[in-house]
Amino acid sequence: MKPAHRLAYCSIAAALGIVLMLLGAAIGIGTYAAPMFVGLCLEIIGKACGAKYQLMVWAAISLLSIMLCPDLEQNVMFLCFFGWYPVLYPKLQKLPQPFRLIVKLLLYNGIILSVEAILLIFFFPEETGLGLIIGTIVLFNLCFLIYDPLIPKFHLLEEMFLKRITRRR
Repeated sequence: MKPAHRLAYCSIAAALGIVLMLLGAAIGIGTYAAPMFVGLCLEIIGKACGAKYQLMVWAAISLLSIMLCPDLEQNVMFLCFFGWYPVLYPKLQKLPQPFRLIVKLLLYNGIILSVEAILLIFFFPEETGLGLIIGTIVLFNLCFLIYDPLIPKFHLLEEMFLKRITRRR
């Protein structure tokens, strides 16, 4: 792929990512779904253009979403985990099977719990109850266990999309 094509591809992906982040903030239930879906879209960039371009798109979406999106928690989730996790995903897949899931869950829980603790302590101190914290941990882990297997399946969707585009040319 030519550099101009990569730039155009990455620009379109960044614009799509910002639109999805804005929609997630507008809907209200997209606080966790929008960063996950934008992370899946970044996986396509990684496969088509490489990890360097993927990280640049992550940085652009992160910066623009912090400036434009009103949902702080959504922006921080994307910035701290769901934006760069697709870059790390291929390296984690090379680990042995039982060890792989443990490492992924430890990485995920370490980052997400740190982010949520900071957000709860500094921005939402009145909402810190033990039941809320335990429920949040359980739901976050269920979301991650659903999200992680979707990453390779998203490649199939991308391949079908690219085949359809190339047929029309």
